[in-house]
Amino acid sequence: MHPDKPRYSKSLLLFAAALAIQITLIGTIIGYKALTVATGTEVTLQIMPVDPRDPLRGDFLTFDYAITTLETYVFAYEPVKTGDTVYVPRC
Repeated sequence: MHPDKPRYSKSLLLFAAALAIQITLIGTIIGYKALTVATGTEVTLQIMPVDPRDPLRGDFLTFDYAITTLETYVFAYEPVKTGDTVYVPRC
C-alpha cells in the first residue's frame, strides 16, 4: 500500500454519504410517526354502518362516523351549511 493513495475511492465515499442521508431521512420520518402514536391521545369514534348497493362494485359495507354530521341546533348564532368551516374548541 502506498501512503499517498487514499484507502477508499471518492465515489464509494459519496455513495456511503448518500446512503446515510437517505437512511437518516427515512428514520426521522418513522421516528416522528412513532412518537405521535406513542404520545398522542386516543380518540374513539362512534361509527354508523352504511350498506350501499353499487351496480359496478356489488354489495359492500362502509362506515360513516357520527362526528361527520353536525346538528344545526347546537349552534345558536346561525345554522351550519354544507361547506362551512367549523372550529371546535379543545376540551
